[in-house]
Amino acid sequence: MAKAVNYQSAGTVEFVVGKDRSFFFLEMNTRLQVEHPVTECITGLDLVEQMIRVAAGEPLAFTQEPDPAQGLGDGVPHQLPKTHCAASCPAPGGS
Repeated sequence: MAKAVNYQSAGTVEFVVGKDRSFFFLEMNTRLQVEHPVTECITGLDLVEQMIRVAAGEPLAFTQEPDPAQGLGDGVPHQLPKTHCAASCPAPGGS
C-alpha cells in the first residue's frame, strides 16, 4: 500500500481479520497510534526505534516478508476508567 502512494516513512495500517483469515482494510496513518504497544508486544519490534531509523535514512532492522513461524498473533488493547481504580492506581507524577 505504501508503495502505491510512494510513502517513504513509518506509519500504521489497520486491518480487521476475518475468521477465515481474510483481511479487511480499515485505515492508514502516517504516524504511530496509541495502540502501537500491542503491535510491539506481538512482533517484538520497537516501532519508535524503527521510525527514527527511517527518518535518519537507515534501513529497517527487519524484512517485511511474511514469517510463517511468527504467525499473526492476537492482541486486545484495553483501558480502565479512573473511577474503577482510583484507590489502587498510582497518581500521575508518582505520588
